[in-house]
Amino acid sequence: MNVIIYGKKQCHFCEKAKMVCEQRGFDYEYYQMGKDFQLDLMLTKFPGAKTFPQIIINNTHVGGYTEFMEVLDG
Repeated sequence: MNVIIYGKKQCHFCEKAKMVCEQRGFDYEYYQMGKDFQLDLMLTKFPGAKTFPQIIINNTHVGGYTEFMEVLDG
């Protein structure tokens, strides 16, 4: 499973998403707003997204942390 996490500093759910990936042995990439990308990319890539993180699994955008867990535990 390939996971990409777009997050921001001091984001509890971003940290939880990374921890879940590490615990389950998933390959993941983490991109931090202000360091790896800017807000304009977020608005373009994830129109309508209102929360962090935004997560992509195997090239499919699943949403935030709650949706990520629903997909994993589904």
